[in-house]
Amino acid sequence: MVMGLVLATLGCSSASHVGTVNGVLPSAFVTLKALDEDRVRDALRYAEPLARNVPSAANEGLLGLALWRSGELMEAEAHFRRAADAGAGLGLLGLAMAKAAQRHWSVAQSLASDAASRPSTAPAASALLAAMDLQRGDAPAARVHLETWARLEPRRTSRALANSAVTALGAVNAAANDRSAAPMARWTGASTRIDLRTGASRLPTLQARIGGIEVRLAVQLDAARSVLRPEIAQAANIALTRLLSEDSSERSTADARRAQLEAPLDIDLIVGRIPNLSLGATSLNDAPFVIGEPFRLENDAEFRNSDVATATDLADIDGILAADHMLRVRWSLDVRTMTLVLSPEAQSGPGATESVRSLPSETSLYRARPWIAANELAVQMFLLPRIAGRPVAALLDLARPSSLDIDLDLELESADQDGAEQESLPTFLAGLRFDVDWRRADLEGAARGGLAAPRATIGRDLVANLRLHWLPETGELALQTLPEPAPAPAPRGGPTGTE
Repeated sequence: MVMGLVLATLGCSSASHVGTVNGVLPSAFVTLKALDEDRVRDALRYAEPLARNVPSAANEGLLGLALWRSGELMEAEAHFRRAADAGAGLGLLGLAMAKAAQRHWSVAQSLASDAASRPSTAPAASALLAAMDLQRGDAPAARVHLETWARLEPRRTSRALANSAVTALGAVNAAANDRSAAPMARWTGASTRIDLRTGASRLPTLQARIGGIEVRLAVQLDAARSVLRPEIAQAANIALTRLLSEDSSERSTADARRAQLEAPLDIDLIVGRIPNLSLGATSLNDAPFVIGEPFRLENDAEFRNSDVATATDLADIDGILAADHMLRVRWSLDVRTMTLVLSPEAQSGPGATESVRSLPSETSLYRARPWIAANELAVQMFLLPRIAGRPVAALLDLARPSSLDIDLDLELESADQDGAEQESLPTFLAGLRFDVDWRRADLEGAARGGLAAPRATIGRDLVANLRLHWLPETGELALQTLPEPAPAPAPRGGPTGTE
């Protein structure tokens, strides 16, 4: 979680420890700098020989950090554990992050609290504790930990982000000088069935209303932060906070637009709290959105190491509804019929029982328990399919074909007719076997902003005959198999079309 926060406090602690990469002697500082610049593959190439040639708890934790950012989540956990057993603060923090991703709350809380007592890891541990509080719906505790993070954080951008989150949590009760916090990103209302459609972006989109304004949002589960265009925020009178300022003062929408034009690939500049996002009978209230131009990175392998722009502007949509908010509500998604059912009343209370009854019988569901990785206010859902016998951390991409990272060490078995690399490998998810023609893609770009890069993406081709049910109360994604589509009727009179 919050990997960039560690750099300011640990960046010089092991600078003299070196390893060898092609005759070069990178230091721990160089490894941390690569992580800070989101060059996670370089960081891993530096960290592995460093930990091997100069064994220490600090270098073990640093290797865990590089592995986590590179999408090797389970291997990272093992290195974090060894570093934590040796007393390294980064090991405690990393192990807490891994346990939180698996919803082992009590263990994660204890480890993160220990890391928070150490000056070098206190800012990142406070941010992790706040993220756990938010995932569990404990807004007052989240505000306390966010305030601690904001007070201790040495990095300007992250400090402003913490202050912005504090403002969002306390907005409702601030006038009464009440220290309790308002829940952030609350889903309310009744179940709603929404018809989705796809546009030029190929992403499934839905119609919503913000302040009486009709908007079209893409449902993008592989995105970690929800985004809204500046002109929509302006029309809806959304209060904005500029994250690159020293404080959390409100800025104009013109500032947001100017910041986006100056740095079109940086989505961590402006944040706004959406008081109400209406989707039929369901509403999302007090939800933080990044204010900027929605885009998605191209991940085709041919873009690797090229000078070609790798961001595609999503001109046909007004914003993105990402994992940070979609994982807070129960939903069912049928890709074949392009329908989404949101069920906010299923979260707690008597409605939960009724909603469970509305699901298919237990025998028809196959349950996967993804890792939910939190990075500041961003959230990623990693499924762990077994591909060619090994578990691989994968994001769910509803627009593109299933992809394997170009650096993942799996042998090619075939190539498509255009010469692009593809692999047909045995793939298992939640006990189901899939025949998937995996393509190769450069997935490192997903690590931007301190996130973890996936090793694969589960695409529309894999989920085409499934209905997906997200159960936030248990942290499970239930897969319901659907029958194969009926074949099209033959032409009248048989194949020849004659009587």
